[in-house]
Amino acid sequence: MQHDEVIWQVINHGHCSFKMKTETQNFCKNAYNVTGLCNRSSCPLANSRYATIREEEGVCYLYMKTIERAHTPNRLWQRVKLKKNYAESLEQLDKHLEHWPKFLVHKNKQRLTKITQYLIRMRKIALKVKPKLMTMPARTEKRERRREAKAEVAARLDKSIENELLARLKSGTYNDIYNFPMKQFESALEAEAEADLEDEEEEEEEERPQKKIKVKVPKELTAATPTSLRTMKKLAAEQAAAEALALEALAVPVEHERFLTDDDFRRIRALQAEAAMEDAMTKAGSKRAKTLAVGQLKALRAKNSSALHGDARLDPVSLEGEHKRKRQAKEERLASVMAGREDRSFGASSARSKKKTGGLSNKEKAHKKDLPLAVRLMKANSRDIKSKKMRNVKNFKGRKAWK
Repeated sequence: MQHDEVIWQVINHGHCSFKMKTETQNFCKNAYNVTGLCNRSSCPLANSRYATIREEEGVCYLYMKTIERAHTPNRLWQRVKLKKNYAESLEQLDKHLEHWPKFLVHKNKQRLTKITQYLIRMRKIALKVKPKLMTMPARTEKRERRREAKAEVAARLDKSIENELLARLKSGTYNDIYNFPMKQFESALEAEAEADLEDEEEEEEEERPQKKIKVKVPKELTAATPTSLRTMKKLAAEQAAAEALALEALAVPVEHERFLTDDDFRRIRALQAEAAMEDAMTKAGSKRAKTLAVGQLKALRAKNSSALHGDARLDPVSLEGEHKRKRQAKEERLASVMAGREDRSFGASSARSKKKTGGLSNKEKAHKKDLPLAVRLMKANSRDIKSKKMRNVKNFKGRKAWK
């Protein structure tokens, strides 16, 4: 039978697993306690008629307990879902707790207010951007510091090498030789050949009867420069040459980035020879011969580069490993086998044992050892049993002479 006063006397003066005592007052750890205090009116165990509010995953529920449900513990609490609107949820509380004690109604409304307030704060905090704190292990920090120190030392070394190369270049160690990339050099040669061909075409056109050509020239150029087509082309060529010189001045020599090898010096000498040949041909005044020579020089350069890269055929014999040996004849193999047997002794074991100068072996000593009587009898018995088994007809595995 349910008796609230008896239950409270036992809980208050005896033991309760939910009670937590402090110096000022006692608290209750039961999840259904509406106030969190341990007293007669707030205890969910000592009150047959009780109501509380709980929050589960952002949703508030009203839990109610009556005396009629005391005999069914699994259906002791009736749960009612409250609406998200605060005013509507208060109306639900007034409706369901209409004839309940005013203490429980007031405490449930207070609990609903507190839960609603902290849910609003949770939503606001979730919208804010928070800095994520990351832990850095001490070993990782030490490793990073070591790497930074090594990188700083390497950077100082690179800087010192660069300064040394600049000093050598200024002192004239490399004789003011700049090694430009081959692709840019070839493109410059092709552009020069095309410019020469255009000059020849212009000369041929001047020899032919000229036609009047209308060229639209901006007003800014007409005041400062002549309006003829040839003069404008010459001005454009001069401007392009000035830009090329500016780019050449800005170009970083290769020796500032790496050390020059024998192949680099060989290529420099070839370029110097080409430049000298080109100057001689320009002085002679033969432009067509110059274009042909440029083509021949390109072919020669391609041939030299292919020779440098190793296009020549290889002898397959030179690729064979040194460990590979020719097959020997039978007589040679026998001679090599017999050559290794000169210092080795052959013959029966008895002949070898006669030549022995040391004592007896462990096996010989075991044969000559006097055993106890019981051991000798046991060995003799085992020999007799083995001989009997061998003589047994059932164990005979050979061919029978009788049939």
